[in-house]
Amino acid sequence: MCFSATASFTAGAVLSVTGAATLHKASTPPQKVLASIPIIFAVQQITEGIMWISLTNPVHTQWILPSAYIFLAFAHFLWPFWVPMAMLMMETNTERRKKMRVLLLCGLAVSAYLGSRLLTQTPVAEIRGAHIFYGFGVSLEATRVCGVLYFIATIFPPFFSSIRRMWFLGASNFVSFVVSWFFFQDYIVSMWCFFAAFTSIAIYFILARLQHPVTVNKWAARRHDHELRIPQP
Repeated sequence: MCFSATASFTAGAVLSVTGAATLHKASTPPQKVLASIPIIFAVQQITEGIMWISLTNPVHTQWILPSAYIFLAFAHFLWPFWVPMAMLMMETNTERRKKMRVLLLCGLAVSAYLGSRLLTQTPVAEIRGAHIFYGFGVSLEATRVCGVLYFIATIFPPFFSSIRRMWFLGASNFVSFVVSWFFFQDYIVSMWCFFAAFTSIAIYFILARLQHPVTVNKWAARRHDHELRIPQP
């Protein structure tokens, strides 16, 4: 998180508790993959808390590079394929699954490209003002193309889901991206992860809804009761 070590550790703690509760709600392997998202975000935020300490305390500078690699492994490698994969595993509609497979392919391409950068280049992490900046030596054109595919792979999948209210997760992630892009563009890697981490709390309510579905429409139930009262010929 781009504010302080305390804020990052607090976010990690909140997400850890929420993630544990979300995993408790999951009852199938696909649900558990989806439910793990808040927990993974918790680890990522705690890692950035360690980054803050490493960048601000000369005694702990040896942790700067490991923290950068761990944080970016989540941001650049894991999320582009994990989000569409989780949505695909949850989906049962055949036509929607076909579209999600395309999104997953986009995510896998992004993960492969950004993952190769992590293996071949040394990331840069430094405090600029009140924010953490992460960078690589890569062309602007490649960054733009990768950014578009990243956006498609991580934002679009919930909108194609047939699960009720899953669209809310996509909408909140979209809003978090817009806010990060317009107000924290130079620090978008860190800020978008922070906002997306808290929007992932919506997964708890989505899974809770799946565990306790509304099986009988109230209007239909009232109509049924009314019909029972009508004398039969």
